[in-house]
Amino acid sequence: MKNKDGQVRALCLLSGGLDSHLAASLLREQGKGLRAITFLHPLHEASRASAVARWLGIEHTTEDLTPSLVAVLSRHRGTPSIAYHVEMMRKARVVMEEERCDFIITGEVLNQYLPSQTMESFQRIDRASGCADRVVRPLSAKRLPATLPEREGWVDRQQFLDIQGPERTIQQALAERFELPVTERNPAQPCLNDEAFLVRAHDLRDHEGLRGSRALRLLRVGRHFRLGASTKLVVGRNERENAEIEGGAELYDLLLSAESGRGPSALLPFTATEEQVKLAAAICLRYSDVQPEDNARVR
Repeated sequence: MKNKDGQVRALCLLSGGLDSHLAASLLREQGKGLRAITFLHPLHEASRASAVARWLGIEHTTEDLTPSLVAVLSRHRGTPSIAYHVEMMRKARVVMEEERCDFIITGEVLNQYLPSQTMESFQRIDRASGCADRVVRPLSAKRLPATLPEREGWVDRQQFLDIQGPERTIQQALAERFELPVTERNPAQPCLNDEAFLVRAHDLRDHEGLRGSRALRLLRVGRHFRLGASTKLVVGRNERENAEIEGGAELYDLLLSAESGRGPSALLPFTATEEQVKLAAAICLRYSDVQPEDNARVR
């Protein structure tokens, strides 16, 4: 299948990380039509992907996948990565058809980091999402079965790569050849497979509920302490997290920090009891550089 103008066109799933940037560059090098889409949720924002799309000179849109993320976290006690990828690819298929694209490309690398990146997982995700035979993964294509666009010659499979595993040497060399401005791996998505993140997500689901973008964003930040059935303390681990906690504080939140010495910023709901506030203050001091013998105060 081709568009009426005879031009093959691919829908690129653009995360903003190096791998998806390289996949799009490989297709553009073959002179193929491209448009890009980035799926958003509170754990992943679009600024880097938008910058990549501008650099590539391709049309770029975003879709909010927060409801799908919440549904997956609500249903799955275990690792939700594969289930979320099915939802993401299902939505990509809809966009592909609406935008009259011929196939989908992703920057996924075989056996790189995630449970969703094995051969079996790729095939399972593509089948379950209705995308079977329409997904091209240029960075690992030569290690994967050829899909329809490759078999039909819509793209030149021989110009694709055979990368597998977490090693980044080939990607870095390719980034230099394409003179790409983005060279780092996008760290946002792997948190869906992080055990500490999942413990926090399940705790939020079982207490306050998976509601509100801010509550979901806070899952990726700091240390979390359950002080009561509806009271959770979030403590920053570094300056970046402290700034994010402070910037995300709302009017009636309790924002805690040590008055002397260096230490974390911490966030507590205004409904906290006096005893919970005292406990939160003690936890703040525990992670500050205030010495136990000091007469320290928490603001």
